[in-house]
Amino acid sequence: MRFGSPEFFHNPYPFYADRRSQGGALQLRPNTWTLTGYHELAAVLQSPLAGRGEVGYYGQTGVNKEDFRRFKQQNPAFRLIDQWMLFKNPPEHTVVRQKIAKSMTARVFNALESSIRATLNTLLAELDTERDGLIEFSSEVAYPFPNRVIGDLLGIPPDTLKEFTQWSGKIADVVEGGYLSMSSAYRDELNQGALDLKRHFKQLRDTTDFTGRECLIEKFSSTEGGELDEDEILANCVFMLFAGMESTSFAICNMIHALLSHPDQLALLREQPSLADNAADESLRFDPPIQMLTRVALDKIETDRVTVEKGENILAFIGAAGRDPDVNHSPDDFNIERESIRHLAFTRGTHHCMGSVLARIEMRVFLEEFFGRFADVRHFSEPVRRKNWLMRGFESLPLRCTH
Repeated sequence: MRFGSPEFFHNPYPFYADRRSQGGALQLRPNTWTLTGYHELAAVLQSPLAGRGEVGYYGQTGVNKEDFRRFKQQNPAFRLIDQWMLFKNPPEHTVVRQKIAKSMTARVFNALESSIRATLNTLLAELDTERDGLIEFSSEVAYPFPNRVIGDLLGIPPDTLKEFTQWSGKIADVVEGGYLSMSSAYRDELNQGALDLKRHFKQLRDTTDFTGRECLIEKFSSTEGGELDEDEILANCVFMLFAGMESTSFAICNMIHALLSHPDQLALLREQPSLADNAADESLRFDPPIQMLTRVALDKIETDRVTVEKGENILAFIGAAGRDPDVNHSPDDFNIERESIRHLAFTRGTHHCMGSVLARIEMRVFLEEFFGRFADVRHFSEPVRRKNWLMRGFESLPLRCTH
């Protein structure tokens, strides 16, 4: 199987297995490592020396790094994501992360569960019931649900949320690369979207009284723990909106697809709703939304299984980690009763996902409410996968849901 082929986008896991059979860490080029083994991935990602390199630049042959930087500076969409804490190393990363850490604890998120459940039930009640139970699950359910949750956490009023999110999906195209191959017209569209998002957040921050509210936009704007300039504040508000929406929506789609593709497991979940937490975790192992991360060695990284020299690039296929037979027995089987599930869906180390607790709550609540509401859920027509090697999800997932 060829990387990036239609077969790969449909199912990348045989590709990972083939790479892993050659070694969990492979140096395919003099300056680039490919990691597919769980232990190799976990050890390298845990290292504080595994930093973020030039976002969007993976050491491509024939691409001058300085020219690439100038190119990004000329495009507002690329400048925007350059300021995300996701693409920063300490100490800059630490300042931003500490600003919101107190608002993203397990205690805070667990306290939100009732409102998250209410948000989902409102959304499900709004579904059009005049179409014989047919829904386009990805756009009508999986995308708007985490959208509303993170919008509330950011302090975005429900009646203006659409304005904030209409460009967020486009930001994924910036994050996922391919900058140099984009048409100038599409780059202009992305750049305008980035400017619109920043403008919306600036207006919200400047015109809203956040007194007594635990809103992330207010946390970014405070001076406690160090100041951020205005561009950094607005850019990281966009990041939180993007991060809280895109990956969770893909995770929910992948989870529902896995259950519908394994009817015995769905029947088991219906019989034992208490398995919802485990089912969500098994889904994150079996088919995670984030498939690959890039890192660069800020200094020499030495682990038991791999040594990465300073400046070398790391392609970390975290989608491969959960399918490693060294840590998960029969890894290609989807089993919601699996014990000791091991995966790296939320990565490790400095950039461990701060919203992992929230994502798990959203996934569990979704299983409880969605299958509690609909007695019969099945595929209606062939799903269409996204053609992307960083984030795995669906362009469309047509379902028939009946009471």
